[in-house]
Amino acid sequence: MKVEAYTFLSVAAVMAILGLIYWFTSYEPTGTTLLGVATVFGLLPGIYLLRQSRRIEPRPEDRTDAKGAEGAGVVGSFPESSVWPFVLAGGVALTGVGLVFGLWASAPGVLLLGIAFVGASLESRSTH
Repeated sequence: MKVEAYTFLSVAAVMAILGLIYWFTSYEPTGTTLLGVATVFGLLPGIYLLRQSRRIEPRPEDRTDAKGAEGAGVVGSFPESSVWPFVLAGGVALTGVGLVFGLWASAPGVLLLGIAFVGASLESRSTH
């Protein structure tokens, strides 16, 4: 996980440097804020992955002496196909449209979000 952590932390460092350069050359707060948010979005997963890499034993990808056969086998399990992510995306879209045109218009989106959360929760409990 160290490679992934260093990748995210590198992105955060580049965004921080670009944010500083952008601020001192333009003094424009909106773009600087967005670059600051991009820095945080690189720091959060980077720090998490770095802490996790210190807690667990090194994976074959993280060791220089690892053989190719050590990484063979089942990588993980993937969820079956489901309609609930699509329903959730529709609810988010309708809620966003409702926030643009008025809170009254976001009611169908919020209802769809609730249905999607309940449906996904029930589906995940029944597959185990």
